[in-house]
Amino acid sequence: MILTESHRINRTGHHDLFKKIDAYCYCSKNLSNSVQYLICQCYRIHQKLRNAEMMEAWEHKTDSYQNRSEQHKDPAHV
Repeated sequence: MILTESHRINRTGHHDLFKKIDAYCYCSKNLSNSVQYLICQCYRIHQKLRNAEMMEAWEHKTDSYQNRSEQHKDPAHV
């Protein structure tokens, strides 16, 4: 069981506080949606790689770990 506590803040009595909380909630919602989108895209790409399917053009534009490691194989760099 997860216990939570809630507070109700009216717009009229605490106008400045309401504005700040509203702005933080808006940013929190956008952050949550962005992370959820990235997780879904990573899962989708992972499934395609796992099933050996063709990736779309936008999926090739991201730098993969292998591409970065191959760039630093210069013995003088190590």
